[in-house]
Amino acid sequence: MQTITFGLLALGLVAAALGFYRAGGLLLAGSVGAVFLWRLLGPRGRLEFFSVRSRWIDLLTIGGLFGVLVFFSVLAR
Repeated sequence: MQTITFGLLALGLVAAALGFYRAGGLLLAGSVGAVFLWRLLGPRGRLEFFSVRSRWIDLLTIGGLFGVLVFFSVLAR
C-alpha cells in the first residue's frame, strides 16, 4: 500500500513541477484517497505508519485534506 501511495505522490509532484497542475493535484488527491481507504478498511495490525491517532480523527483529517485537494485541483488552470 505504501508503494502505491508514494508512487502516486511522486507522479503528482512531477506533474505539478512540469506545469500540469490539475493532473498533479488530482494525483496527489489520489494518493491521499488511497490512504483514506486503507485507514478505513485496512486491518489494525497492518496500517504501517498511516495511523497516527484514533481512527475517527485520522479519517476526519485525511478526508478533509482529500476534499481540499480535489477542490483546488478542479479550480487549477
